[in-house]
Formats: sequence, C-alpha cells, structure tokens
Amino acid sequence: MAKVRFKNIDKVTARLNTVFNEAKTSKKMLNEIGTFVVERNKFFARSGKSLEDNNVPKKLPFLKESTIRIRKQLAFTFPSMIDGTFFKADKSNVTFTGQLLKSLRYTVKRDSIALIFLGGRKKMMPDDAATNDQVYDNLKSLGFGFVGLDEKGQKRVARLVLDEFRRTLKKFFK
Repeated sequence: MAKVRFKNIDKVTARLNTVFNEAKTSKKMLNEIGTFVVERNKFFARSGKSLEDNNVPKKLPFLKESTIRIRKQLAFTFPSMIDGTFFKADKSNVTFTGQLLKSLRYTVKRDSIALIFLGGRKKMMPDDAATNDQVYDNLKSLGFGFVGLDEKGQKRVARLVLDEFRRTLKKFFK
C-alpha cells in the first residue's frame, strides 16, 4: 500500500474555509435562488396550488359559495382591478386582483434570503387598510397559505448552490 503525505494541510484547510464562506455569500447565487423561489411560488399560486408544506404541491381549499358570489360582484364592479390572466371567480388561486402575488419579492441579507410582500396596495373599498402582509396572514389563517418550496424546487436550489461552490472552488484552486 502506498503512503501519501500531505504538505501544508493547514493552508489547504484555510483555503477551503474561504471557498465555503465566499460561496455561501455569493450575491449572484443568492439572487438566482431568490428569483427562482419567487417565480415558482407565483406560478403555483396562480395554478391554485400551495407549496406551503415544503414537499408536494397541494390544491388550495375550495371557495365558499358566498365568496364566489362576492368575487363575481367585485369583478363586475371593478373590472380594471382584476388580474384577468388568472382570475376565475370560483377558483382558489389567490389572484383576485393579482396585487398580492405581484408584490412578492425577495431580499438578500449577507448569506440568507427572505421572501417579503411589498406594502402598497390599491384599495378596492374605502375602509380597506390592509397591507399585503396582513392580507397574506389572513389568507394563511383561512388555509390559503402558498409560500414554500416543493421537492423539485429544493433540488433546483441545491443544484444552484453546488454550481456556485464548484465555480468558487475552481477560482481558488487553479
């Protein structure tokens, strides 16, 4: 059996530590992941599915008859407010006006990504003072939460991280 001797193992370990730290804080990677997660959540929400369980997309709950009537009436009264691309009065897809989904964004802070809803909303009723965060919290309490990541999306994020790690590794160990 051949013997292998390592020289300067401390230097290699220190460089690997640098590679890990640089890869995990890569703005390019974090922005790619943030964009992917936001678009994936919007796509599934518009499809009437929730990713909240972080595993398999599930259908959002059915709407009550009273909710369907209200949605039809509001769509008739305020046609310019409706996100016509995906809106259906009887379909649960959190896109009545589209404002909530359009406000979904991500922020990058050092080595983490946070999904946020931007605050501003067009009011349909004079007494409507809810922010997008409050609208989401209300929907979530009713069983209509949709923010998460499915298994396929998690694999894609893992691939983005691995690709960034490889790029950084090549850069440091030429």
